[in-house]
Amino acid sequence: MRKVIEEAAASFYNRLLSTLGFLAGVLFGAAAVLITFDVIVRNLFRWNIPWLPDFVEYSLFFCAFGAAPWVLRQGAHVRIDILLTTLPPGAARTLARLVDLAGAALSLLFAYYGLLAVIDAWQIGSVQLKTFAIPEWYLLSLIPFSMLLMAVEFLLRFSSGADAGRRTLEEGF
Repeated sequence: MRKVIEEAAASFYNRLLSTLGFLAGVLFGAAAVLITFDVIVRNLFRWNIPWLPDFVEYSLFFCAFGAAPWVLRQGAHVRIDILLTTLPPGAARTLARLVDLAGAALSLLFAYYGLLAVIDAWQIGSVQLKTFAIPEWYLLSLIPFSMLLMAVEFLLRFSSGADAGRRTLEEGF
């Protein structure tokens, strides 16, 4: 029974990260298409999409935080491997695992402070007043959620002992 629950949790987690990555891709694509459309209609018809800057801003915010755990899972995040490639393999693995622990700790710290920001925004009732009026805590809630997923991903990398994000020149960045 425990194995079934673990497999179901792993499947749910993988689908969640894939969904977040997919949504980020859709938002980037939609922003590109809408910006192109806006430029065309602005130049041809002197009309524009008034809510487009807000849509792009909120989309980028979602993409930065929502897709971060998926990017980490893919090993596509920014990394500087100069030290790891110069160390002996055992030392490099140890350093990578320490970095994973540090990443998990920092992610949990950001999740904590993100949660405090969400609670504060909810208590004072702050609202983002732009083209859309959106309660600020809706937007900020993505931060602790994403940072918790980042912490989970760092801990999974640490516990597996694998350095999923390491790519060498031979493998082709």
